[in-house]
Amino acid sequence: MNRTLLILPLIIILSSIGYAFHMIGKSSYSEEIRNPEYAVSATKLFNEFELIEATANSKYVNKMIAVTGIVREIKWTLKGDVCVKFETDNSLFCVTCKLAAENKNAIQQIHQGQEISLTGTCKGMLMDVFLTNCTLQ
Repeated sequence: MNRTLLILPLIIILSSIGYAFHMIGKSSYSEEIRNPEYAVSATKLFNEFELIEATANSKYVNKMIAVTGIVREIKWTLKGDVCVKFETDNSLFCVTCKLAAENKNAIQQIHQGQEISLTGTCKGMLMDVFLTNCTLQ
């Protein structure tokens, strides 16, 4: 009896903490998606990184960005992730947006040559400018 009285409150407290963390993470992610800090074309975003990468890094990296452009390519990675590549003025490199896991079904609405907007977190430039956790607008 005494052990049950001790374990039950512990289970309730741990469950409440887990649920609170789940809701905090969910609401902040949803709020970020609705309120990107910047809205920019894929070409302009790429050109800013190509021109002065340090300035573009301080402006965009780890910030929520809405990117609009023409779909160059749609790729599935070996891990099962979906990446949408946007056209830029550079024929070799582009803006690559990795779709959020819960948004992978949006791939059925996206076609090569189509103009779309995706919102995600900018991670910077290696060769392409890369965004993660993207959702279709």
